Amino acid sequence: MDLNCFLEYLHVLYPPSSTPPHLFPTQEQQARAQKAVYDLIADHRAWLLASQILDSLDVHDWAKDSNVRFIAAQTLAVKISRDWSSLPQSEHLSLKGKLLYWLQASANRLSSASVSGEKIVLRKLAVAISALSFVLVPEPEKCWDNWLLEVISGISSMATTPIPLLEVLTVIAEEAERASLVGAQRSQYHQSIQDSGGLVIRSLVDSLASGCLSTKLAAINCSQAWLCSSHLNVDGPLSLWPILVDLLFNSPYLVSYINPNSFHDLPSEQEELVQKVADCIEELVSGSNGGASMGGGFVSKTRAEPLLDWFGGDLLGSLIQQSITSGEMPDAILSVIKLFVSLTEHSISFLAANLNAPRSLRLLNYLLQLSTFPGFSGIDENVSSLALPIWTLLQEELNDLGYLGNPQDELNLISQPSTVQGVSTELRSFSSGLFRTVFQGIKKKCTWPTHKYIVSNWTKDMINTFKNHTRIDLGECLLSCYYVYRDEMLADLVNEVKALLAKGQAPEDCYEDLEACLFCIRAIQDGIQPLETTSLPILFSPEILGKIPQGQTPPLERLKGTSLSLVGAFAEWFKFHPDHLLCSLDLIAPSLNSHDPELVSLAANALKILCDTGRKTLVNHIAPLAELIRSTEGKIMPDEYNKVLQAVASVLQALPSQQLARPILSLIRPVLTRLSQALQFYSQTRDPEDRVVIVNQLQQLKACNKGLSEPDEDVILLDADDSPGEEKRKRDELSRSELLCELRSDLSRLVCYTLELSIGDTDIAIAAAELLRSCTSNMLPTAISLDPLLILTNCTHNIAHDRINLAIWFSLCTSLITATRRFQGRHLPPDQYDVIAGCVKESVKVASTALNTDTAMRQEPELAQTFLRFCISIIEAYGELFQVLRAELEMILSIAIAGLQIEERITLHSVFDILRLYVQQTQNSSSAQAELFLYLISTYGAEILNQIMLGIGGKLPRSSLPGLSETLHCFLIKIPGPSRGWLSKLLETPHYPSSKITLERKARFLKSICAARTLKKAKDICAEFAIFIPCRLIYTLSSRLPLFKSYFRDDAVEWSGLLSSFVMIIYGTSAQACARCARLLTKET
Repeated sequence: MDLNCFLEYLHVLYPPSSTPPHLFPTQEQQARAQKAVYDLIADHRAWLLASQILDSLDVHDWAKDSNVRFIAAQTLAVKISRDWSSLPQSEHLSLKGKLLYWLQASANRLSSASVSGEKIVLRKLAVAISALSFVLVPEPEKCWDNWLLEVISGISSMATTPIPLLEVLTVIAEEAERASLVGAQRSQYHQSIQDSGGLVIRSLVDSLASGCLSTKLAAINCSQAWLCSSHLNVDGPLSLWPILVDLLFNSPYLVSYINPNSFHDLPSEQEELVQKVADCIEELVSGSNGGASMGGGFVSKTRAEPLLDWFGGDLLGSLIQQSITSGEMPDAILSVIKLFVSLTEHSISFLAANLNAPRSLRLLNYLLQLSTFPGFSGIDENVSSLALPIWTLLQEELNDLGYLGNPQDELNLISQPSTVQGVSTELRSFSSGLFRTVFQGIKKKCTWPTHKYIVSNWTKDMINTFKNHTRIDLGECLLSCYYVYRDEMLADLVNEVKALLAKGQAPEDCYEDLEACLFCIRAIQDGIQPLETTSLPILFSPEILGKIPQGQTPPLERLKGTSLSLVGAFAEWFKFHPDHLLCSLDLIAPSLNSHDPELVSLAANALKILCDTGRKTLVNHIAPLAELIRSTEGKIMPDEYNKVLQAVASVLQALPSQQLARPILSLIRPVLTRLSQALQFYSQTRDPEDRVVIVNQLQQLKACNKGLSEPDEDVILLDADDSPGEEKRKRDELSRSELLCELRSDLSRLVCYTLELSIGDTDIAIAAAELLRSCTSNMLPTAISLDPLLILTNCTHNIAHDRINLAIWFSLCTSLITATRRFQGRHLPPDQYDVIAGCVKESVKVASTALNTDTAMRQEPELAQTFLRFCISIIEAYGELFQVLRAELEMILSIAIAGLQIEERITLHSVFDILRLYVQQTQNSSSAQAELFLYLISTYGAEILNQIMLGIGGKLPRSSLPGLSETLHCFLIKIPGPSRGWLSKLLETPHYPSSKITLERKARFLKSICAARTLKKAKDICAEFAIFIPCRLIYTLSSRLPLFKSYFRDDAVEWSGLLSSFVMIIYGTSAQACARCARLLTKET
């Protein structure tokens, strides 16, 4: 592509503003032109073409087009960064000289007010000069040590104003911070900037002292870029700090802002100037947190004090009040507020230690005004959210200082001097008053507007923002307030709720204040002790909870939702105060029939957790709970209905065993009836609607069984009076109940029929498997627990006939075998052994067919993983079976060996587990069984170790290295003689497992791994050996980055240290092993 053609494409991309609309290029034409330009940039001819364009500035008129020269400058920047090796080395210094010339010429043009669009060209040339410095300043080239001095002096000699230099320096700082240089290269580059840092600082200081606002703005932008980078030494902040502070303190904009009459006469640049100054100072402050009481870093106590005094004056309060009056806060004032908040956070320890000092009081007052800034946070104001975290930090500091605590903590003050007691009591009282005020303001901020206002002014996104983000942030602040004045805050909220309910309200009133109070109580729930007995009993009494207004308007539904969330959140409290459960259930029950799905979900969750928590209390109120099932069936979403079923079932579980049968029948029999009908219809018509019914009924049965299970550990306190003997008696009575036996028989029959119909249907298969896993895996059998061996028989049939869902059935069989082992032990009657043996035979037969090729293994890792887990469970529980299933045991091992070629992590984990299990069975089983496993390992051991060594050699992902190491170590520990022979013979093979590994290194590895007695040692040895495989990252770096490698060849210590870090990150081995590997690799590279 020649120059003229390139210019034509640029003309298409950037048509002149005078182009008539009908001649304007189409989108398709511009897309083709853009592709052509990108293709050219990637071509080696781009070097020459970019130079021709930039050299044509004083020769051709078209070169004055800033768009053309911008593309040329961008081309150079890209070529230097990504394709530097394509430029002959003889032209490196020549390019440097040209870039400096072009940069100086562009700076000179920018100094002229008549030239437009030159700024983007200058900045892109600065990007190119920065990219060039990355390759010429550090080694290996190391031929441009004074590059920044040349740039500054060259631009200063050409430009008539400092603005071009400031623009270039800004870009240099930004690019230097993004540079990907590491190690010594970064240090050398950093030093080159440090050497000219004085000139940078002097340029910034002189420009900030200029009387030209444009120059000051450019200097502020440049200062911020350098302060954000890591290349400016402490001289920079030291020199800039007093100037920046002075610009802030004497800003005419801030004074004019609070005097609207003079505000409009101020140049617009003044607003931008103070905004940038505040941002610049804030950058220094926010980078100084930590350390001593006034923060570490640059902004020490001495530097912070003048700022604190300034913010503690009257100006900040006037700025806030003016913003409140005008109803908006300009960006400049917002930047000042951000600086104030950042400084307060930085000085929070000092502020807490001097809480009642006059300046601290003013600062706290301003923080309070910001926290309660008018409007809705996140919707029509973004000020209040800035100050919220400060209250949490202040509360934590006050707590650390001992100013907070419960009333009983007052006893700790008795042994202290009276003066200390007085100060602590006074500060505690002051803290409580302060946070009480904060709480009142935050409560108002989290109050919803009226429904009429929402409809008129808020979008759906605004509603979600206020509900799911703003209120969560406010809730965290409320919790901090509670930690300060605790019981008083809760009592205030409960009393206000009581007063609001007692006050007569008109129908149009929407109870926003009441909902806000309940929300506040919900927000502080984490801090309230479960044994609280003063305020919460009043809250959850019929006088309050029982009088929550009902209705279907959006405000009342919000109130109901908050009430339901509140009840669910205090489930732990109800455990110790079960007398209040019924009142809460009276609130929950009507909500289950709400037309709002969110309310139904909240109600179902609350019902489930309360019934689970208070099952012993609610056991005498089963009839109302049963009515909930009838009233919600078919009217709410299936997931929510399942929660209702589980809730009721959990209450039934608390009944005495002699009273349990009929209630359980009334709960489960309707579900079985619906399931039976749906199965019958589905078997005849395959109607999708019947299929949905089947899945729903299976999920309902699972929910019932989950509810009938014994309480979780967090609920066992309610059943503390039950002895183990009582539990056994209850289980025996349940197993002897004729009604429940009949129920279990019907359930088993229907489930087995479901398994027949699930062949080829994944949804039914998953639902059936989850139900069966639930009904066979309880630690203590429930009223509807099933015999796992009976289910195993049907699973065997499905394994033989359902290729699509094999993984589901293998996984279920694993659970069934585990359940059988748990409840019936290792020794089974012959007929039950036959059931398990039949399942094993069929499973191995099907799996060997489905996984008979390497491609099948790789395409179905889940099938391989579930099959191997099933085999592991059989071998661990009933390994003696394989004395008559020798062929199946050998086939399982063959599949496991083939699985060593799968790269999927979970499947590999199962492969390693079963291989180690085979080896362990040679010692941890009966003599006949051990002999069988030893025979198989002897037959296939060499092949297994071959695959393991190839995996260590890079055939498998590096995440598998720990599993490979552990399996190899297991072979060498359990069967050391044969394993050493196999491994020795493998390592004698030339170029095995890599041509890069010498015989000496392989011999050293063999000796070390055979001598390793601990797993950790074996893993380190294997990781060290794996590092030298060429497909690993270290050799990739050495082969593909010759400059990187050649640089470190002269600095073995640094190269070794870098490699040590790589090894630790990649292979996860110990630091000592990493360092050893790196030293060895340093010698070889």
